[in-house]
Amino acid sequence: MGSKNGWHDHLVLGIWLSMTLTAGSTQGEHFSPPTNLTLNMNIFTLRWEWESSNNNNTVCKTYYYSYVNRPKENPKSYRSTATSRTESTLEINLNKWINFSVHLGCPDGSRQTEKTSMATLLVSGNAKTAVRNFNCVWYNSKYINCTWLPGEKAPPKVNYTLHYWVKSESSNMELKVPHSRLFEEFLDTAQTCSQYTYENGVPVGCHFEFTNEIEELQFVVADVINKHVEPFYSWMKPFSKLQFPPPIIKISRHDKGEVYVSWNVSGQPSRKLPYQYQLYIFNLNNEKALPTEPFTQENEMNSKQIENIDPDAKYTVKLRTRYDTEYPWSEWSEEKNILGKPNSWTRNIILATVIPISVTIFTVIAVIYMKRFFLCIFPPIPHPGKIFEKSFSNQNNLQQFMQYNIIKENEDVCSVILAESPLSSSSSSTCSSSVE
Repeated sequence: MGSKNGWHDHLVLGIWLSMTLTAGSTQGEHFSPPTNLTLNMNIFTLRWEWESSNNNNTVCKTYYYSYVNRPKENPKSYRSTATSRTESTLEINLNKWINFSVHLGCPDGSRQTEKTSMATLLVSGNAKTAVRNFNCVWYNSKYINCTWLPGEKAPPKVNYTLHYWVKSESSNMELKVPHSRLFEEFLDTAQTCSQYTYENGVPVGCHFEFTNEIEELQFVVADVINKHVEPFYSWMKPFSKLQFPPPIIKISRHDKGEVYVSWNVSGQPSRKLPYQYQLYIFNLNNEKALPTEPFTQENEMNSKQIENIDPDAKYTVKLRTRYDTEYPWSEWSEEKNILGKPNSWTRNIILATVIPISVTIFTVIAVIYMKRFFLCIFPPIPHPGKIFEKSFSNQNNLQQFMQYNIIKENEDVCSVILAESPLSSSSSSTCSSSVE
């Protein structure tokens, strides 16, 4: 019994001694937060720097933990032993306050200093004058197409201009202390878009040629002349915003009634990524769309059988495509129609009507052409009476003809009689009477 109490006493004494020694060892240690926090940046890079006080700590190996625009529900820390942090602007929304904080602490969180923080705003002007719904896509791997809506309170004659920077071309851009008009100091290094689209005289979009899929782009849309218009920042990686042109589709129906759709999409890069497609199938008979889900093509034939098709109904079909779920859809293809397959009763009615009509038309055409053929081989002989009838249709012509032929006939008769008996008086009287 005494031995047990002695064992417990020794254990309690040991714990007390360890706590006392730990407390004694930490006495006099200096553990202070970072100081002189500064920020320098350009269009692509943010660099925070701070100074570290003399920290004499033997409890743990300390690290700096920094945060940028940390959401409360999902804090993301950056652990480093360095006294600076460099970060890409592509991961930060530059249209809002940039909040940065840093503190020093142990990895297990047992000891840490207070946070040193700073906040920076890079834009100025009326927030409701900046463009809205800004979106850029890399269309057909050939050009960047950006669109937006004017700000709710933008001036009527606002002249939005799209400036953009390519990261590889701006790697040596100078770092500057940020302020609300920082982008104006970098405009000379930007490229300006020139192919704008307008709505009511206000630019609402612009596109420019671009073919490098591995680049990173930064955009600023602003009215440089009107200082009250707030600029808008955005960025993109072209390949992540690749949008294909509308597919070209064909519809075919096989002998057994199966319906297949085949397609062709131009501008698809050689990357081995899954292409997604979606069909839109609309039944024109009952005016209902068939429910369809996006699908991934497993072969290189670019064709698919359409399921659950009513063979007697007429459908309208169109198709769109994209890379996986994070990429924008292409526009819908041109609509194609699928005619319903006629049933046996309808087919019999059509055959019973079409066949007799076709035979009749063929017979009439054959008779007409046979008649013309015989006329060409055996032309008709004209009737003599019709010739005279046609020639004597004019009364004057008939009288002239009769007078001429009568006189001619009398002259011929007289000459014959006189030749036979020139001295006979009877003959002479006959001739004269004849003349009379």
